[in-house]
Amino acid sequence: SWVPIGDTEANYFAGVFDGQMYTISGVYMKRPATFTSYQGGHGLFGKIGYYGRVKNFYLMDSYFEVNDPNGASNNPWTNANLGSVVGNNGGQIETVYSNAMVVSNRYQVGGIVGFSGGTGIRNCWFDGDIFLDTAHGRTGGGIIGHAGNAETFENLLFTGSMTYTNGYYDASSIGGIMGATYN
Repeated sequence: SWVPIGDTEANYFAGVFDGQMYTISGVYMKRPATFTSYQGGHGLFGKIGYYGRVKNFYLMDSYFEVNDPNGASNNPWTNANLGSVVGNNGGQIETVYSNAMVVSNRYQVGGIVGFSGGTGIRNCWFDGDIFLDTAHGRTGGGIIGHAGNAETFENLLFTGSMTYTNGYYDASSIGGIMGATYN
């Protein structure tokens, strides 16, 4: 199973990743929600810091899953911070296409980014599949699961699919571009 680049608060990615419009494919990540934390993240990149920048690539035919095997019996507020490209964004993401599959029963799940509190997300397109079990989690978006700080969002496109089960929580934090924001 893929171990995200910069997967924790203490071990975040702070550089510049320029994919030069190459394709990354065949990434497979499946982790239990016990590996999640408020500051960490899951995806191709787990967490990118304020000066981190991820740009210019295609993510194809890949699979990302964070599930809590105990469901709602565990803390229902456990974050997945799951996105196909970045789980927890503190920096900038631009010019990325993803057709990955993203699966979780926890919250802060997005096609591109799970949680974003960075400087911006620009020119991103998600054309994959998202499967959410909202009986145990919430806040899911086609591009961004949950956004925190004031940042710039430009030219975002979601043409994929989002399937969710409705249960413990309602689906009020599910959106085509963004699930929720607190700014």
